[in-house]
Amino acid sequence: MRWGDEPHRYALVELWAKGVLRKRQRNGEAWDELERLPWTRRTSRAGELRLVPERRPELERLLDGCWPGWRQAITELGAAGHPVDEGGWRALQDQRRREEFQGAPGRLNRRTAAGALAEHSKARLRASHRSILEGTTVTADNLLRLRPCDGLLLQREGVQHDAVALARFLGEVVLTERAMLEGTRLAGRMPAAVLVVENLGPYVDLPAPEGWLVTHGPGWNLTAVKMLLDQLAPEVPVIHFGDLDENGVRIARLTQSLRAGVSWFVPEWWADYLPRALRGEWSEELDLSDAPPLVRHLRAEGRWLEQELLVLDRRLQGELRALVDGFKSRTPR
Repeated sequence: MRWGDEPHRYALVELWAKGVLRKRQRNGEAWDELERLPWTRRTSRAGELRLVPERRPELERLLDGCWPGWRQAITELGAAGHPVDEGGWRALQDQRRREEFQGAPGRLNRRTAAGALAEHSKARLRASHRSILEGTTVTADNLLRLRPCDGLLLQREGVQHDAVALARFLGEVVLTERAMLEGTRLAGRMPAAVLVVENLGPYVDLPAPEGWLVTHGPGWNLTAVKMLLDQLAPEVPVIHFGDLDENGVRIARLTQSLRAGVSWFVPEWWADYLPRALRGEWSEELDLSDAPPLVRHLRAEGRWLEQELLVLDRRLQGELRALVDGFKSRTPR
């Protein structure tokens, strides 16, 4: 047990100050260790320990060793009007960081913001942090990888570039989230359809139908994909193509939430690849009532299918085109 770790030392001080300690998610390890020591006894309340009064000196010696400034910290909590518990420590730290914060530019990466205002760069930005950042756009700074279609242009501040010419030179077009926030837009001839591909291999290798725009939707990081889709007219079909596993289902639904009418591409002949399916667990809590039959079959069998299997199948391009033709036939003219 490393008593110097923040959640653990907070638990020790709370026990010292209040005489009792409630078990919570973050202090669970410290609570379990304190329960094993002769310093505490369980109370009649579930998940609560009380300090044995005659053991207080031993607790103080432990605190002196793992947190020499703990008495001063308690004084500071009291002066700021915060309780002596983990919530109080967080509130005090937030207050200090707010006082030290020098302000933010118009845009700030979320990890930079968290490093300045939260416990560390990967911590969640709470409401108190976001109130300090009011007026600042917090960005994930995702990259959007594109295989453009003929006639597609990129436009900003009156300047246009041929997207296909850029891709020919660079291998593909890469748009940053900030570029789109600052005004880079699609222009020229819009795509006949947009295909959002979950995995990198299929994104670069699949044979897209003529006139299609293909983009890489990397897992859960779909902020930049949404910014792209928001630029399209409602009649442009959008298709999601990903793995048939539990995460693939969740990512497909997330993609569908970005825009009305996104189609989930699961051709019936994908079942031809069932002999190559992988063993994998599925959560029983995952609702598949609206999922394609093949997905429900895979869960019943405890198997997964990877999208890479379809990339070189000659049926792929025709099936994608037929999907969009069907969409157009249902759209009122």
